Amino acid sequence: MRLRKFRVRAYRCIHDSGEITVGDLAAFVGRNESGKTTILQALTLLNRDQEVSELDLCDEMNEELKEEMRLAEGDFDLNQHEISIIKEKFPGLPEIKKIKLIRTNRNSKVQYEFEDIELNEDDNKEISSWENFLETDFRIFRYYSKPPQNTN
Repeated sequence: MRLRKFRVRAYRCIHDSGEITVGDLAAFVGRNESGKTTILQALTLLNRDQEVSELDLCDEMNEELKEEMRLAEGDFDLNQHEISIIKEKFPGLPEIKKIKLIRTNRNSKVQYEFEDIELNEDDNKEISSWENFLETDFRIFRYYSKPPQNTN
């Protein structure tokens, strides 16, 4: 999986990073205490399932945080090997080339969306076996350690 763009909101000192596009080579440049490390720490939320501490939420955005809010989201391209593995294990699904991982302030699980693909209930059931696939065969996605939860 290759990160192509991401956004961070309401996490520590970051109100809204806006959409940040990532190329094959990326560098964060900025003054000390400008939020470079905080943005990278927010991206790690996409790599693990655990509660986000109230202390990590932006104090100045209390009103917005009363509703569910996406704290971190990242758009990833899958390489051909990852696409073929998914197709082999889940032949009933349409070809998945891109995935968006999402963490919110209300859900401790990483969630996901597929770009331009609507999954019906049967497809969602098939995807639910993803966790068993990752644990018993091997990890096709090295970016995160547990499968995300679908938001559709």
